[in-house]
Amino acid sequence: MCCSSIDTASMPRKAVGTIQSAIGSTSIARPGVFVCQCRVGEYLYQGDVIETGTDSSVRLAFNVGTVFTLASDARL
Repeated sequence: MCCSSIDTASMPRKAVGTIQSAIGSTSIARPGVFVCQCRVGEYLYQGDVIETGTDSSVRLAFNVGTVFTLASDARL
């Protein structure tokens, strides 16, 4: 399931960044809501948990200008 397909209008949160790239097995867990695969352009919210599997990576761009790459078998 794509996180963008979920109606986030009811979520009183502001996006803190976006997914710039996602390679391999990656996921976003939104506390108490759902887990979905990371997709380029997907918004990130405070409290999201990003995970990568073996031989996977995800590049995150935060609104404050920071860019962060999460390597394989990691959790943030």
